[in-house]
Order: sequence, then C-alpha cells, then structure tokens
Amino acid sequence: GTGMNGAVVLAKHRGTDRICAVKTFSTEGMDAARYRRLYNEVDIFLRMDHPNVCKLLEVYEDESHVYLVMEACMGKDLYERLALQRRYAEEEAAVAAKQMLEAVHYCHTHGVCH
Repeated sequence: GTGMNGAVVLAKHRGTDRICAVKTFSTEGMDAARYRRLYNEVDIFLRMDHPNVCKLLEVYEDESHVYLVMEACMGKDLYERLALQRRYAEEEAAVAAKQMLEAVHYCHTHGVCH
C-alpha cells in the first residue's frame, strides 16, 4: 500500500519470521534539512514504546532510500470497524476512545504530534 510519506509493504523478518510493515522513503533529491528531520523522527520513534503506538523495530538505508521496519498492524481501523458494526456499545466506545487518547498523550509527551 501507500502511506502518507511513501510505499508500505508487508515483509517477513529473516531472523524472527515475524510479519512486519516496511515503509520506504526516497532520499533522492532530499535536501539536508529534510534528511535531518527524517532522522530526528526516526530517533524519536525508535525510543517510543507504548501498546497503542506502532513500534519502529529497525531502520535500514541504501544510496537512495530509507527503510523503516515496523510492527504490522493487521486489524481493521476504527472507521472500518464502525462501518461493519454500525454502532458501538457505550463501553466499547469508551475503551476505544481511552486507547486512542492514551496513544496521543504518549506521543505528545515524546514531542510527536499526530
């Protein structure tokens, strides 16, 4: 698929056989300031660890791309779940809202805006 900033593919980790998502960013024509911002974000995400935030596992780079190996989120997103279910019980909605708010709060405390 395609993420907001580049291509995203599923891959199997050679060492663990774990299914991962690999985001690919082209660095061709990237100016030095954008490159520094990318690696600043990578550094922040490598340190993040929260059950409701997708974990960045590894980073690779070649002469023209940066590859971010991340946890694969295989379930449906909230919009898809709502479209299928049409309604949520109040308790289910409260749990989903709490998880999202905890994730956003965690990101904000680490200097990340989502």
